[in-house]
Amino acid sequence: METTQPVEITTQPMAVIEPPHDLAVDPEIALASAQKAARALLKVVSQKRQIIINGKHYLTFEDWQTIGRFYGITVGVESTTRFDEGYEARAVVYNRAAAVISAAEGICTRSERKWKDRDEYVLKSMAQTRACAKALRNVLAWVAVLAGFEGTPAEESDGVGSTVIPQPVAGGQGSGKCPHCLTTNRYHAKDCPNRA
Repeated sequence: METTQPVEITTQPMAVIEPPHDLAVDPEIALASAQKAARALLKVVSQKRQIIINGKHYLTFEDWQTIGRFYGITVGVESTTRFDEGYEARAVVYNRAAAVISAAEGICTRSERKWKDRDEYVLKSMAQTRACAKALRNVLAWVAVLAGFEGTPAEESDGVGSTVIPQPVAGGQGSGKCPHCLTTNRYHAKDCPNRA
């Protein structure tokens, strides 16, 4: 005759699922955060003048700064150097802990058609602007691309083939908001079903 032994049933708490060890963050969380930032960026950009170069939408330095603020990062000019034809600047991007997370250089020279007759301070300032925009672009381009913009700052373009579309007028033609991507009806995010 067999005797049955009482079986002890134990329950263990469910394991917390963490991203694989080779990933710094969970991709789903990172994408959700970036999509939220992209929608917020679209709201801001749709209310100001649009920079379109050869049919592609570009962000200005101020737009790159806006994305940076979403992530708690900022940019600063580390140095500016004068050389024969113009200026070269180096910019660095800082995170909340003041650690440098990106850097880039930018130049502005008199050999550029648009800048050949400009004052010195204007060339110096544009070199700094280009460096700052590029440094931010190095860490934030993926968010801009999710929002439907090019990953290159507008300031890096020579402006050939550019169109500046003025800020939409409230209540005017084309000022309605797309219910999917929350932009004006002329500018839709890449994943918007209303994008032509």
